[in-house]
Amino acid sequence: MSKQKDYHHLSQETFHDYYQENAADLNQAGASMRDLLLHIFEELTSLKLVSILYRVKDEEECLRKFNRKYRINLLETPSVYAIQEYLTDLVGVRIICHYTSEIPLIRAVLEREFHVLRTTDKAAHLEGTDSGFGYVGLHLDLKLQPPWLDHPIRKPAKNLPIEVQIRTVVQDAWSVLDHRIKYKKSIPQGLERRINALAALFEIADREFESVRDLSQNLEQKAANWVKHSSKEILDVFTFQKISTEFFRGTPPSPKSSDRFVHEILQYCPTLTGKSLQKILGQQMKTVKKYEKVNQKKGGRPFGSSAKIRYALYLSDPETYHGLLWEYKAEKIKLWLAKNAGDKQ
Repeated sequence: MSKQKDYHHLSQETFHDYYQENAADLNQAGASMRDLLLHIFEELTSLKLVSILYRVKDEEECLRKFNRKYRINLLETPSVYAIQEYLTDLVGVRIICHYTSEIPLIRAVLEREFHVLRTTDKAAHLEGTDSGFGYVGLHLDLKLQPPWLDHPIRKPAKNLPIEVQIRTVVQDAWSVLDHRIKYKKSIPQGLERRINALAALFEIADREFESVRDLSQNLEQKAANWVKHSSKEILDVFTFQKISTEFFRGTPPSPKSSDRFVHEILQYCPTLTGKSLQKILGQQMKTVKKYEKVNQKKGGRPFGSSAKIRYALYLSDPETYHGLLWEYKAEKIKLWLAKNAGDKQ
């Protein structure tokens, strides 16, 4: 056996001893860093993250990474080397967020609170190619700096570099699946092409989720200011919720039921606007409430907000909104109105 092989073998044995002796401290370092990051993002920022997780890299995986990336440069080293000093991701923390636009914000927080040893931007690397697809997370190798160095539960992580990976939910899902498919395997070219196609779909999904989020926020903002907009704009779920909250404070229809309800209403009147709905509720609600009291005296239940809206729309135009009430309910209120002429406002 050559001296170089002796040194490598001894280095692996030394790393094995280090890993076994420090396993508990490494795990505690990961847990400490996770807890610190949770504190920072919950107390010092307004970002709402999906999760913060940690892991200690498996010993065998550590050796595979070292052999793949660093061993070739140490073949002529005439001594035992400390493998752990080459592994900046021995302890890793994963921050999972919702959208790609949140990644730069998270990065800025980390750069402010920690000493950054190295940054690896997988997305920037892939975007520099015409046909590259794959994992696009952002990795930062960090070390603690004041004031966090003085925190008592951070001691295991005090002098240890820790890799922090920032990913969206979609990027994390892709990374997990890609690792499962490729782990310890040689992938044929034809299969690699299909994997790249999947990676492209995941990238599209990430962008589309963000686009849908932006569109949803724009519609919500538009609904919040709906009175400023043209009376010709067709009713949508956001405007419906805004109007419902004004008329039924504390008990408006739920967002999920509102979506279905607006779709149902527009089936009967596709041109109904938010301003028209507001006018109808203002005109008919007094009559609906009177009928509700009469119905309760006869043993009926109080009307929910959706039921009141149904009755108000029906009273405004029975022919157009005939399908919003069950036939027997429509007959009952028609009889009541006939007996109480003038009650319909």
